[in-house]
Amino acid sequence: MGFRFRFEALLKIRSRRLELAESELGRILRELYMVKEEYRGVQNRIKKATEALDKSLAEGLSARDLQNSTGFVERLRAERDRLIMEQAALEKKAHEAREKVRYCLMEKKIAERLKEKDFKRYIEKQKRIEQMEADETASQRHGRGIYGQVQGV
Repeated sequence: MGFRFRFEALLKIRSRRLELAESELGRILRELYMVKEEYRGVQNRIKKATEALDKSLAEGLSARDLQNSTGFVERLRAERDRLIMEQAALEKKAHEAREKVRYCLMEKKIAERLKEKDFKRYIEKQKRIEQMEADETASQRHGRGIYGQVQGV
């Protein structure tokens, strides 16, 4: 009979939990990356719009165009502020997801160590059984040899 880990199901569950936690962390990090990229884009648009507004003001701008331009810049700034808030929330989620991955990894390692200990016990038990069988065989051979000599005399 071969080695069979008594908590194999537990090890599989913990491995699966780790995979799911890593997958969730990856999803959050991709989302965070996209928000950061969008933030950079909005920052560039704000910079360009502000420069264009300053240039237009220097050249002379109608009140209506000024109002439209400043409204556009304000909407971009509001979008930037929303992205900052979203980024902060995602960074918090990413931190929590990293902690969950760390915890799941720890649980899996514990189960793997249990498996290793069980395997070592199994090997030791097999060695003891083999040694007992070898001792028994040696005893039988030795006994036969002694009795064979006595009978032959």
